[in-house]
Amino acid sequence: MLTQRKRLAKSSRTPGKTQLVNFFLVNQQYMLVDLPGYGYAKSARSERGKWTDRSMNYFLQRPSLLQVFVLVDGSIPVQKIDKEFVAYLHEQGVSFSVIVTKTDKAKQKDLNTFVQSLKSLLSSELPIFLTSSEKKRG
Repeated sequence: MLTQRKRLAKSSRTPGKTQLVNFFLVNQQYMLVDLPGYGYAKSARSERGKWTDRSMNYFLQRPSLLQVFVLVDGSIPVQKIDKEFVAYLHEQGVSFSVIVTKTDKAKQKDLNTFVQSLKSLLSSELPIFLTSSEKKRG
């Protein structure tokens, strides 16, 4: 959705498809990096731990890193792991924004509660973007 190229990255209905760090050069200007998720995936816990370690190392060891986009599923309530991850990035001073996905599948009231729940985590204004790739919004 970000690049308007449908087949740029592979996706799957099965969580945990992204297992490596994937780099995409966009318009010969900047690098978009897809990292493994930190939440639910159909794989061994030890394997997910390696993905998380790799991602955290990337966030903390990349001086050229400009912004992290944390994608959270807006069709379900905010998960504990999402809150912990956002709090961790904030504590480490990593610049990030939250991208709420699948907003077309949630009721407006639930989305408002979702956003307030995320904003209550931090004292500063948290950039939150509501998106739907299906409806091409956000």
